[in-house]
Amino acid sequence: MVHSMWSQLLGGNWMEGEIFLLRLSLLCRQLGKIKDANPGLGQHLCHRLVRAKPKEIFWGARFEITAAASLVSKGIRISGYETPDFTLEIGEETVGVEATGVHPDGV
Repeated sequence: MVHSMWSQLLGGNWMEGEIFLLRLSLLCRQLGKIKDANPGLGQHLCHRLVRAKPKEIFWGARFEITAAASLVSKGIRISGYETPDFTLEIGEETVGVEATGVHPDGV
């Protein structure tokens, strides 16, 4: 049933649909971890992802979600968001992290 639906939507390629569902599942799990640890940051990242129109902004937001989920899963507290993207609390110290990416021509 699911294969048939994805096959129709993707012009007969149900495998692409399966990959899409796996990616969507991963995104949901990552956002869930972030929201559990810091509801404000989770909400901020959800809004950023929804507002991302050019694909470069979408991939930037997606990278921030992946980075935040990784930090949270390691037990690192994220206390802020905006500029810098994250403020991490490690013991008595705070560290600002600004996520960035590179988009070389032709890649």
